[in-house]
Amino acid sequence: MGKKILSWVVIISQVYASCAQATSTLVEQEQKGSSTARIVPQGISPISPEKSLTSSVKNKVEWKETGIDVTTNPCKWDYQLISKEIPIVSNTPFELDFEVYLKQGGFGVKFLSQDRKKFLGAKYYQKPGLVKDTLKLPFGVSNKSIYLVFTNSLLEPGVSRFIIKNYALTQPLLPPEKILTPFSPQSVERTDKGIEVITNPGKLDYQLISKPIPLTLASALELAFEADLKEGGFAVKFLSHDKKKF
Repeated sequence: MGKKILSWVVIISQVYASCAQATSTLVEQEQKGSSTARIVPQGISPISPEKSLTSSVKNKVEWKETGIDVTTNPCKWDYQLISKEIPIVSNTPFELDFEVYLKQGGFGVKFLSQDRKKFLGAKYYQKPGLVKDTLKLPFGVSNKSIYLVFTNSLLEPGVSRFIIKNYALTQPLLPPEKILTPFSPQSVERTDKGIEVITNPGKLDYQLISKPIPLTLASALELAFEADLKEGGFAVKFLSHDKKKF
């Protein structure tokens, strides 16, 4: 087994790191005045907020052996099911693996922000058949909680039918290179588009530094990254374990 050593990732000067794509769309206004139905699948604890789904429109929702059978109200984008508020750890990966069978029309799967004003991630489907996919919350989202939403998804008002067969939320731990500590910047803001940094007035000062990254001696290490430089310049460097050289 190779000997383990440590290294750090250092970001210097101004960088706007776009680590993931995000959908930021104004939330469609929810329909009011309709009855509310609580959907708690058999064998699922109602304590789990993503599994406690509420309907606030005049749709038809049935729990069957095959899953949650949804017939939407006549609309384009209305919410069909929305979860309870789901607590998350800010700035960590968050994924929804789901399996939905689309019978007719279209559907959307979305992460809704804590204030319910924008979507933090969304996917849409209009092709009938079984859909197996993953919806990811972009890195950098600072919300402390989100909502899971299933919507209709049509270009013109109409009725869709789909069965939510299975879904599961996961929030894996961040690797050390993703846990960045501000070193000397003027401003650091984590948004749904990435980490936005305004540097201090320096030439080569550290702006962000990672936690120690374990390495295998004499092995290759690569860092793939994407950044949008707004002004000035920036550098990305590997720093030695003793922090004395790059």
